[in-house]
Amino acid sequence: KITEVQTFWVDKERIGESANRQNSPLSAEEQALVCYALEHLGGKFNIRDLAEAFKGHVSQRRIEQLSRQWEALGWLVAGRTRAEGKRIAGALIVAASSA
Repeated sequence: KITEVQTFWVDKERIGESANRQNSPLSAEEQALVCYALEHLGGKFNIRDLAEAFKGHVSQRRIEQLSRQWEALGWLVAGRTRAEGKRIAGALIVAASSA
Protein backbone atom coordinates (compact mmCIF):
# COMPACT_ATOMS: atom_id res chain seq x y z
CA LYS A 1 0.00 0.00 0.00
CA ILE A 2 1.33 3.44 -0.96
CA THR A 3 0.69 6.43 1.31
CA GLU A 4 0.56 9.81 -0.27
CA VAL A 5 2.65 12.39 1.51
CA GLN A 6 1.93 16.04 1.05
CA THR A 7 4.78 18.47 1.23
CA PHE A 8 4.60 22.21 1.59
CA TRP A 9 7.03 25.06 1.62
CA VAL A 10 7.43 27.05 4.83
CA ASP A 11 8.65 30.62 4.86
CA LYS A 12 10.32 30.57 8.29
CA GLU A 13 11.18 34.27 8.22
CA ARG A 14 7.59 35.31 7.50
CA ILE A 15 6.27 32.98 10.21
CA GLY A 16 8.83 34.38 12.67
CA GLU A 17 7.82 37.94 11.87
CA SER A 18 4.17 37.03 12.27
CA ALA A 19 4.89 35.40 15.63
CA ASN A 20 6.72 38.51 16.79
CA ARG A 21 3.81 40.73 15.86
CA GLN A 22 1.34 38.44 17.60
CA ASN A 23 3.31 38.09 20.84
CA SER A 24 4.45 41.67 21.25
CA PRO A 25 2.11 43.96 23.18
CA LEU A 26 3.05 46.67 20.67
CA SER A 27 1.71 47.23 17.18
CA ALA A 28 4.11 47.21 14.23
CA GLU A 29 3.85 51.02 14.18
CA GLU A 30 4.79 51.25 17.87
CA GLN A 31 7.67 48.83 17.39
CA ALA A 32 8.93 50.98 14.52
CA LEU A 33 8.87 54.08 16.73
CA VAL A 34 10.88 52.33 19.44
CA CYS A 35 13.41 50.94 16.96
CA TYR A 36 13.85 54.35 15.33
CA ALA A 37 14.37 56.04 18.71
CA LEU A 38 16.96 53.44 19.68
CA GLU A 39 18.83 53.48 16.38
CA HIS A 40 18.63 57.15 15.42
CA LEU A 41 17.94 59.11 18.61
CA GLY A 42 20.25 57.33 21.03
CA GLY A 43 17.36 55.88 23.02
CA LYS A 44 15.62 59.23 23.53
CA PHE A 45 11.89 59.33 22.84
CA ASN A 46 11.84 62.79 21.29
CA ILE A 47 8.29 63.50 20.13
CA ARG A 48 9.21 66.16 17.56
CA ASP A 49 11.98 64.10 15.98
CA LEU A 50 9.76 61.02 15.85
CA ALA A 51 6.85 62.99 14.38
CA GLU A 52 9.13 64.35 11.67
CA ALA A 53 10.57 60.91 10.88
CA PHE A 54 7.12 59.29 10.74
CA LYS A 55 5.30 62.18 9.05
CA GLY A 56 2.39 60.85 7.05
CA HIS A 57 2.43 57.55 8.96
CA VAL A 58 2.08 58.39 12.65
CA SER A 59 0.68 61.68 13.90
CA GLN A 60 2.42 63.80 16.51
CA ARG A 61 -0.73 63.50 18.63
CA ARG A 62 -0.46 59.69 18.56
CA ILE A 63 3.21 59.85 19.54
CA GLU A 64 2.32 62.19 22.44
CA GLN A 65 -0.37 59.74 23.59
CA LEU A 66 2.10 56.86 23.48
CA SER A 67 4.64 58.94 25.38
CA ARG A 68 2.18 59.55 28.24
CA GLN A 69 0.93 55.96 28.22
CA TRP A 70 4.40 54.43 28.17
CA GLU A 71 5.69 56.76 30.87
CA ALA A 72 2.77 55.69 33.10
CA LEU A 73 3.79 52.05 32.51
CA GLY A 74 7.42 52.85 33.35
CA TRP A 75 8.48 52.13 29.78
CA LEU A 76 9.77 55.69 29.31
CA VAL A 77 11.80 57.43 31.97
CA ALA A 78 11.70 61.21 32.23
CA GLY A 79 14.98 63.02 32.58
CA ARG A 80 15.69 65.33 35.48
CA THR A 81 14.78 68.32 33.35
CA ARG A 82 12.30 68.77 30.53
CA ALA A 83 15.19 69.49 28.17
CA GLU A 84 16.63 66.02 28.86
CA GLY A 85 13.40 64.47 27.59
CA LYS A 86 12.37 60.87 28.04
CA ARG A 87 14.49 57.79 27.53
CA ILE A 88 13.39 54.31 26.56
CA ALA A 89 13.50 51.89 29.51
CA GLY A 90 14.54 48.27 29.24
CA ALA A 91 10.96 47.03 29.62
CA LEU A 92 9.95 48.87 26.43
CA ILE A 93 12.88 47.38 24.53
CA VAL A 94 11.75 43.93 25.67
CA ALA A 95 8.13 44.68 24.71
CA ALA A 96 9.20 45.87 21.27
CA SER A 97 11.37 42.85 20.59
CA SER A 98 9.48 40.07 22.36
CA ALA A 99 9.02 36.95 20.33
